[in-house]
Amino acid sequence: MGLMSHVQRVMARGMNAGMLLLLVALIGSALPAGAAEDPADRVQLHRNANRGVPYMPLARTGAAASSGTIAMKATTQIAIDGDALDNAHGNLYPIDTDGNGTYEFVHFNGYRFMRVYDATGNKLWQINNPKGRLHRDKIHRDSLAVLDADGDGRQEIFHCWVDPGSGRKQLVERSGRTGAVIRSVNLDASASSECQIAAFRVVGRSTPIVLVAETNKSGCAKAGNYIDTWGRTVAFDVNLTRLWDRNTCFAGHYAYPVDSNDDGAAERIFVGRHLYDPNGNRICTLE
Repeated sequence: MGLMSHVQRVMARGMNAGMLLLLVALIGSALPAGAAEDPADRVQLHRNANRGVPYMPLARTGAAASSGTIAMKATTQIAIDGDALDNAHGNLYPIDTDGNGTYEFVHFNGYRFMRVYDATGNKLWQINNPKGRLHRDKIHRDSLAVLDADGDGRQEIFHCWVDPGSGRKQLVERSGRTGAVIRSVNLDASASSECQIAAFRVVGRSTPIVLVAETNKSGCAKAGNYIDTWGRTVAFDVNLTRLWDRNTCFAGHYAYPVDSNDDGAAERIFVGRHLYDPNGNRICTLE
């Protein structure tokens, strides 16, 4: 089942003592005719929902009333190993690891573990760091981005991890197919801090940019210097080259794109209450 379809969506949620319940969501067409924005981006790229629940667009202005309907049914139960509470507090993302249009699933909890299952429940790989951080609770979640960084059709994972050797918090690009590290870069933040990532397709670039929240070293009051409120925002390209960073003190909990013409490339990006262009120029700030 292809995630790109506007009709069927695979949704999943961590369940109790070691079980993932996979749901098929039947959704009417969410996009107006001619729109180029891929609704999968909302799940795979900018699903930086550290609080609350991410959403898919169920209707657009001018769409038929039936376009917002949704129904679900359970399709598969997958037994998972490990601590039940850690599993239940984990996040789940769809990923196309081999580029065949059928989606697998990334299940992870902070920097403690990450695993990938295929649609039948077969575990493809798992990494562990017993000393890594977990999500604080069932509400505060770390986030990651899934995208095809090199254009070969197979998707990669961009996430935070703690390097076992140095103990440094890193931004890591990892193969979705094998779990192998492709490249990594150190982040200016403590190993115990949350990970907030959002990736966007933007005007002027053929590949997405990846936004990551860091600790702000200057120009930010202590009360506004938090990872989960984007105290400082750093932009990377898909090769983890640092493009720009900005003080975004106490911006808010979410980053989100502004694609005014629905062509799939954002002209502006909200980092909380601040509006930036893709080159890091601040356009305005909401009071």
